[in-house]
Amino acid sequence: MTLPYDREDSRSVLALGLGGWGAAVAYAASQDVFARISPGAATGLALLAAIAAPAALALDANLREQVRRTSAATLAIGLALVALALLVGTRVLQGSHGLSLESVVSGPFAVLTYFVGPVGLGLATALLQRASAARLTRSAPGKSPGASPAARRAARTSAPGAGAAGA
Repeated sequence: MTLPYDREDSRSVLALGLGGWGAAVAYAASQDVFARISPGAATGLALLAAIAAPAALALDANLREQVRRTSAATLAIGLALVALALLVGTRVLQGSHGLSLESVVSGPFAVLTYFVGPVGLGLATALLQRASAARLTRSAPGKSPGASPAARRAARTSAPGAGAAGA
């Protein structure tokens, strides 16, 4: 029996995942969860959050396909907006809380550290994947031995006396 939806709707799954992740981080930050854990554990959690988005792109073929279908301009605009949010957020928080490892991983920077930054890394990874795929697609024919007219071979024939070279 075939289900009516044989493929997942990657865009909806991505939106739901990002929304849930952002909501969880915002709620945890509002309840000072990140401030209650040790700075070492918070640093480990920040590193885990940082690799989550790039790892998801590396591991999920449907997500990579969704990225392939998204225009590079859309990804670049998203990355620029995330970078702007990181810069403005860091500037605002730095003025009132200072910039230290503890404030970045355990304090007021939690939403930037555990959500905005990792989303930016995911967008940067997506752009790099698109760029490398485009580069491979463009360069592949030029590297093929049959790509240049000089590399063309004579047609092979099975005529008697044609020899091993075919002509």
